Amino acid sequence: MDLEKLIALNISVKLSEKVSKRITNQTERHLQSFCDDMVTIKHLKNIWDDVCYKFQKEGSCGMVYEIMIREHVSSLVEDLEDYEFNAIYLQAESSHMDLFSKNSSMAAGVDKHSSIGIRFFTDEVVRYITEEYIYKRAKNYTNKGLRRAIANFIEVENS
Repeated sequence: MDLEKLIALNISVKLSEKVSKRITNQTERHLQSFCDDMVTIKHLKNIWDDVCYKFQKEGSCGMVYEIMIREHVSSLVEDLEDYEFNAIYLQAESSHMDLFSKNSSMAAGVDKHSSIGIRFFTDEVVRYITEEYIYKRAKNYTNKGLRRAIANFIEVENS
């Protein structure tokens, strides 16, 4: 791999990470804005706490929360610039083969100053951010209320 491609790949990785973390932070704040009247577990203050609790206890957050999260992430992905979207897409595991196998003719006629839009892979980008950033954060997130709820779960389970 020549130096120019190596530098471009490095920039893509760093940009993808930065934008994915920004979307993750925005999603966390969005879910925290839904107060405790929607949450059924004692000690949890908001939907984000409930999502984290469910991931840590059950391994998933449930279909309702999955849909809520994916819809929010999708709306944020729609607002990305093409270069931000493309950087994230390139990080998705299966994306390299999809892009080149489905669009090998796409590279013809594109110069390095052109904007390349691959928005037909939005679902792949949403899935990547959701699984690699948001769900991973939820599995490791903690706060006082979440620790109490988990402790209560363990007590009930051991009784």
